[in-house]
Amino acid sequence: MLRWAITAEVLAAVELGLGEPETVQVGDLLLDLRTRRVMRGDEEVCLTRLEFDLLAYLVRSAGRVVGYDELLREVWGYDYTAGSQETIKSCVKRLRWKIEPDPAQPRYLVTVRGVGYRWAIPSTSARFQLETK
Repeated sequence: MLRWAITAEVLAAVELGLGEPETVQVGDLLLDLRTRRVMRGDEEVCLTRLEFDLLAYLVRSAGRVVGYDELLREVWGYDYTAGSQETIKSCVKRLRWKIEPDPAQPRYLVTVRGVGYRWAIPSTSARFQLETK
């Protein structure tokens, strides 16, 4: 296994087909995309299917703003309708309580007001693990 910080090299590796990161670690939070498990320190974080799908989608889009309409289409599987933003906001709120050190001041799952969300990982504390074939 190779360990890389979140950099242009990681994004390039994914684009070149070298593999998608299987695990992402930020601080004491470990997300395993293959097994759909999330650990915080030594404890497993219990996420619903939708919460995990939202988290995984944002992690895979790390660093870029993901709009409400894209989240509805890609995670929820339907087009934007009135009130849909509230559905997303509610799920994000629950997710923050489960994964953020301080949900009132999120460090990872950041709101971009009026647009959507961004998975903001401090590059010094994040690691991807890629399987080499």
